[in-house]
Amino acid sequence: MSLDNEGFRKRIKEYRIHFQLTQQEVATFMGWAQADYSNLENGKRIVDLDTVNLIASIYGFKGWQFARADTTIPKIENLPKETRTLVEEKLASGRTVRNTTVQLPKEIKKVLVSGNCLQSLRRYMFSIISLMILKEISTLGVLPTTFQGVLVAN
Repeated sequence: MSLDNEGFRKRIKEYRIHFQLTQQEVATFMGWAQADYSNLENGKRIVDLDTVNLIASIYGFKGWQFARADTTIPKIENLPKETRTLVEEKLASGRTVRNTTVQLPKEIKKVLVSGNCLQSLRRYMFSIISLMILKEISTLGVLPTTFQGVLVAN
């Protein structure tokens, strides 16, 4: 079995975040310490066949299935009982894991530039940004009229 280590590391993090699992929870399923799992996700620990099989079993796969790049995230009802129970409990309680991979300003820019944003929403967002900028300018003692017409959405 050929394994793309970087792709595997991205996949295990993607699956963990998708199911709102913490590194500690995945590590506990594996019988590992959280630091060991963190090192695996961050590339500081070698990915071996036993590790692939162990992580794959958390999500209901065989190692060879999970190692394939085209394997899709399973539905909650298809997870093994122990994993499914934990995920369902988290969903029922409303607990979430903070997604640290999203860079909000870049995401907002993508939406604005894509043209998929309603024009009114676009104007609203620009007006909020404009107001924030004008507020910052006013603390510098510069008159907002100096910038009148500059901070207008297209």
